[in-house]
Amino acid sequence: MSSLRPFHLSLLSLSLACQGEEEKEAVVEWLNPTEAGPHAVGVFETTYPGSDGIEKNALIWHPTTETDGDLIRYSDLILSDLSQLDVEPNCEQPWPVVLFSHANSAINWQSSFLVERLASQGYVVMAPMHHENNFFDDDGERIAIAKRRPQEIKDAADRLFDVIGDSTGDLAGCIDPADGYAVMGHSFGGYTTLALAGAPADFDAGMAYCENDSGYFCDLLNEWADEGGELGVNADADPRIWAAAPMVHAGYEVFHGGLDQIETPMLLLGASEDTSTLDKMHLTYDGLGNAKKRYMAVLEGAGHFSYSDICDLGFTSSNFNCDESALDSEIVHRRTNTWVSAFLQEARGREDVSEFLPGELSGVDWRSD
Repeated sequence: MSSLRPFHLSLLSLSLACQGEEEKEAVVEWLNPTEAGPHAVGVFETTYPGSDGIEKNALIWHPTTETDGDLIRYSDLILSDLSQLDVEPNCEQPWPVVLFSHANSAINWQSSFLVERLASQGYVVMAPMHHENNFFDDDGERIAIAKRRPQEIKDAADRLFDVIGDSTGDLAGCIDPADGYAVMGHSFGGYTTLALAGAPADFDAGMAYCENDSGYFCDLLNEWADEGGELGVNADADPRIWAAAPMVHAGYEVFHGGLDQIETPMLLLGASEDTSTLDKMHLTYDGLGNAKKRYMAVLEGAGHFSYSDICDLGFTSSNFNCDESALDSEIVHRRTNTWVSAFLQEARGREDVSEFLPGELSGVDWRSD
């Protein structure tokens, strides 16, 4: 009998493990990716010291049951019609976490259409302000910023898991650090997303690549080298990440040799009128051969800034794709929300959302495998 006991225990352990997996999958609630979720949305600002000793600040969106709070006016510019400032969070269960990285010289609420939608569907979303690379503070050296950005996202995640979400924090009970987080970002934030997902940024290889190419990152690398800046390789992968969605991302020049190191599910979002990133996006997709899932959607008529709220600020210039010839930003936002919602649900274990990736839509260059 003693020789059989380990076998029976192994069967019991396997059975319990399978039950645990079934229970975990059961709590991944299906939500219609085309609609807002069932939760009201709260938002608050937090400040904290980064690992570099510099004080950082971030916005955090979360589910709430309150519906009569004051709506936030982002930077006194855009009044939200959904996010209530400083209301009690709904922490009846741990929610999945998303970190958002804003674009070059932009601001952490720049894609409120997306982060608010995710919070309504039961996500906690944190968006830090990147030091010396935001709308109010934009004096940093760009390559130095590129090296620092991924760590700023990891610092934000550490703060969220270790302090804000602990037993005495503002989101106590809302977060389980063991569940990790998804990451997404726009433009330079897309660069940040790729770095965190697992692609090492090889600035030396980027210099060699740029001998036969040009573009934003090539200009930055050449300027940095001319000033005697140190290049080298930055490996910033965060093993806590379970999905990544870069939008009109920068940085292919420095990632091209290491994209095959990314294994996490990837959703690349692009724009047909964004000549600065479109060709590199196809190359990035081709390089993601080891990702568990990979999708690419290029919206016809959309531009680089279509994945942000910039047109809501009153811009009408074609430089921002806010003129009459551009694809309506509401269409871009609606489709982005649908794809990101479905992608994250799938990455968390649901298999019944594939019809929304991309769904029956015209005007989309879609690739997947």
